[in-house]
Amino acid sequence: MADYAIDLSAVDFIDSSALAELVSLSRWATTAGGQVRLHRPSDPVRVILELTGLDAIFVVHDGADPAGSPRP
Repeated sequence: MADYAIDLSAVDFIDSSALAELVSLSRWATTAGGQVRLHRPSDPVRVILELTGLDAIFVVHDGADPAGSPRP
């Protein structure tokens, strides 16, 4: 299983290249039976995720501990 937890709390801006990498990682993780969890996205990043519809393919948490978060 390939689970990834990414803390986005320090990210103020995300462009299409970064979004493409996250989607690629998500596809790989899903194929391996895992998932990608995005933790604590800043407001600007959360807006981009929502506008692009990517908030539907990632598990988005507001929690502070990406490593300790259980799988939904």
